[in-house]
Parts: sequence; C-alpha cells; structure tokens
Amino acid sequence: MKNLFLAGAKIIGLLSIFWAISFIPSIGWAIVQARTGSMSANVGAILNIYIEFAFLLVFGLLLLFRTEKLATLLKIKEESQKEIKLPASEILRIGFIFIGIYMLGKALPAFFKSFYLLSKWSEFRENFDKTRYISELISSVFKIGLGSWLTFASRKVVRIITTKESKLNITTRSS
Repeated sequence: MKNLFLAGAKIIGLLSIFWAISFIPSIGWAIVQARTGSMSANVGAILNIYIEFAFLLVFGLLLLFRTEKLATLLKIKEESQKEIKLPASEILRIGFIFIGIYMLGKALPAFFKSFYLLSKWSEFRENFDKTRYISELISSVFKIGLGSWLTFASRKVVRIITTKESKLNITTRSS
C-alpha cells in the first residue's frame, strides 16, 4: 500500500507542476494588465492566477520530493501481506511516460498555433495580442521539454526524484 501511495503521489505531483506551467499564459496576461493600468478592475483575477500558480507549483514539488514524509504524516504503513510484485520505480516510470505523452499531446498543437500566429503578426497587428501568444509559446516550449524528458528519459527522472527522498529509497522496494 505504501509503495502504491508513494508512486501515485509522485505522479500527481508531476501533474500538478504541469498544471502550474499551464498558468504561464495567464501570468503573461496579468503582466499586460498591470502595464496597461487596467489592473484595478481585475485585481481578484490576477491574484487568483498568482495564488493558484504558486499553490500548484509548491504542492507538486512537495509531492515529488517529500513523499516519504507525507506518507509518514498520513500514517500509511507497509502492508504485511504480499501485494502486486511490481517495483514502485516501474510504476513511477510508466506513470511518467503516460504523463509525458499527455503533455506532448497537449503542448504541440499550442506551440504550432502560437508559432504560426506570431509569424503572421504583421498581418493581424491591430487586433493581435502579441504578449498572449508569446506567453503561450513559452508555456508550450516548457511543456514540450518536460513531456519529452518524461517520455524519453523516464528512468533518469525516476532516479532523480527518488534519490532526493530520505534514506528510504522507493526504487529498492516492491509494491
């Protein structure tokens, strides 16, 4: 039970970081609002964007790198009876590959759309929010990089995440 919790929490932590990266275009919008002076009408929305971004990022990082402490805090114990004999590191690896593929599937269309619209900027000048598409392009580049890393280097990602844990390395246990 504990190994399944550890692997699942790390996968959710990674998804949380992905969702935090998805807020980058909204942060770009908030910066534009602050520059144009129309921020006073949208203070609630802008604060919500920053708070949600920060919460998702911190929550994801805590789940990724402090999973053992969370399991101890929640009093999740190792089962005495035998469970599925799949190592936790393999569960993590499979989950990371799925998340990486998901990220690539979501980020590639956004990247190409933003890239195309920015290349045609001179045609749309009057009704074109350049900052929005630059923010979307930056966000999609981060997502493509992270998705590629998770998909094609999942073993290395698992090693990095699990060695940052406490003395109890989940890659040495089985589920």
